[in-house]
Amino acid sequence: MAQQLPNRVQSTLSTLLLLGLSLVLAPVSLIVSLLFSLTHAGAHKHVPNQHRSRSSGSFANGHSDARPTQRTVLVNGARMQKSLAICRTFARNGWKVVLVEEQGWGNLAATRFSNSVSKFHLLPSSSLPASKNSRHQVTPYIEALVRVAVSEKADLFFPCSGAGSTGQDAIAAQILLEKTRGRVRSMIQPPQLVEALHEKDRFISLLQRLEMAAPRSEIVFSVDEALAKLRSEGYPRSILKCAAELDDIGRADMTLYPLLDAQTDEPDWERTRKRLSNLSIPLCARTPYILQEFIGDRTDKSPQARGDKKTAKSSEWCTHATVVDGKLTAFVCCPSNDMLMTYYPASHTIVGELALRWTSTFLYRLEKLGLSPSSKSAIPLSPLTRDTQWNRDTLVGKHAPLDAGITGQFSMDFIYQPATSDQPERLVAIECNPRVHTAICLLVNNPRLGEALVPASMSRKGHAALDAVRVESMDEITYLSSLSLPVMESPPDAHLATQAELKALTSLPPTFASSRVRFYHAKKLLQQAYFSDSATLPQSWIGHDLPSRILTSSRWLSNPWVQTIMRSIHPFWTTSTAADSDVITIPNASGGVESFDLSASAPLPPLTDPSFAKDDPWPFFALYHLQWPQLLLWQLVVRGKKWSRINVSTARIFEC
Repeated sequence: MAQQLPNRVQSTLSTLLLLGLSLVLAPVSLIVSLLFSLTHAGAHKHVPNQHRSRSSGSFANGHSDARPTQRTVLVNGARMQKSLAICRTFARNGWKVVLVEEQGWGNLAATRFSNSVSKFHLLPSSSLPASKNSRHQVTPYIEALVRVAVSEKADLFFPCSGAGSTGQDAIAAQILLEKTRGRVRSMIQPPQLVEALHEKDRFISLLQRLEMAAPRSEIVFSVDEALAKLRSEGYPRSILKCAAELDDIGRADMTLYPLLDAQTDEPDWERTRKRLSNLSIPLCARTPYILQEFIGDRTDKSPQARGDKKTAKSSEWCTHATVVDGKLTAFVCCPSNDMLMTYYPASHTIVGELALRWTSTFLYRLEKLGLSPSSKSAIPLSPLTRDTQWNRDTLVGKHAPLDAGITGQFSMDFIYQPATSDQPERLVAIECNPRVHTAICLLVNNPRLGEALVPASMSRKGHAALDAVRVESMDEITYLSSLSLPVMESPPDAHLATQAELKALTSLPPTFASSRVRFYHAKKLLQQAYFSDSATLPQSWIGHDLPSRILTSSRWLSNPWVQTIMRSIHPFWTTSTAADSDVITIPNASGGVESFDLSASAPLPPLTDPSFAKDDPWPFFALYHLQWPQLLLWQLVVRGKKWSRINVSTARIFEC
């Protein structure tokens, strides 16, 4: 049963309470930010003489000693925390950072207050349509983005796109490549590849062509068409996701179709039709849906397990991969859910190793597909599935340098099914987002990340591009065995040590005898968070944790009448232990299990808040006391729409 959504009064009251919380805690955040800005001044050695000036919509940090050879990177998406991670990484690696954001979003975006940013520009909204006389459907947003890149003499465009602007960023990247005759490279795939990865049905089609495991997935344009497919023989139970629009209400809806009768456990087609006819966004030709096979838990059907009906619980995982000229240079893997707010470093787990191998195999086969456009898949494709003409231009762009390989960001969502007595473990990709994932925040403190994010020709370390000629001459086993490990969040020994400290800290009973042990573990974690060069601790945002996790876990809120008041304020605001779906458990290499509680906050805020950095504290203050108050007031006064959830890291308000 779907959880109750807030009404207008509840939504308004929740907004006012969050604004009040921000106002009350502003002095504390101000003191913390001011303290670190004074004690860690000059940490960015390439910007010793900082000053800010305002003119014509720009917010600038001047550089009186900037070297003539200093390279410039253009970054967008200032409202999102992943852009802050990218800006800090490039600035620490000696780049001049120019940041842009769309009007309405960027006025008080937290990243613009980072001392890693040299200049800031506002752009027209990406939702504005292209003019009728525009060639190739170039929107005002694309025109302004290209204009800023040229005027700022950018050497590299690094998009931190949102879901709605990824395609336009890809078009802008191609225009820049053509306009500058290949001089300005971009860390995003060409438009055709972006579309093929972003659209769920086309991504599944691509996986089928590459002969990689994929859920059955088809696009449907009406309720009758969806019912006809579900009624066909052997069709698996499936979930529905809108293919045309961002569906804030349906995002977390995991209803399985067809609906089953509670008594007979047989399909109830009348209820199914009624449910399909009353979706939050109507299922019709204008707003089609993706009907995707549900990959869930496994039941052990072996003879020895027949009696106890043992179930192997599946889990959702996400990855971020940066690919530079055909080479996988940065990678991170995390357990996931429908709105991930705590990021656990998990690249060195069993699932992380499977995901890394899957990603490498995917890249190899994708490169081969571009080299052999005439090859056809032996797997028949759905007649309703849109397809792509694969060639080198599709993979790297028409105006790319001759030695260029696949370049861009690949953020994958996976379902992991553990092994049972009769079936091996299985990792199935269900979605690809061709843009930077917020999980990259786990890599920011890795000193090798800066060189991993740039094309081979711009790398000071001179990492070799894995060009198409080399790939064409290799078979898959040779290719996989030739790869070096990309930049990841932490070495296995440091990661395991940190997890042991966390487990010991959280599992001790609250007694006087354990207080000294707790202090010992907490001290070690604090030292690691403050002095370590690698982010081995989980990361989460205190702005989410405080109202939804820390306050709700306090003892005085556990009283039943207090719980009733909380639910009356907002139906999602209540104290509860972690639901089964929030705790992900997987086997580890030693034969035991490893658990990740996605409902738990990260330890030691603000040191484990990705918005905070000792040498760059002001984005932390700006996020919670400038950016979010502006967004909440805009939602309350201008848009006037109800909301159910908030994603602090992406500036996303889920309307209902």
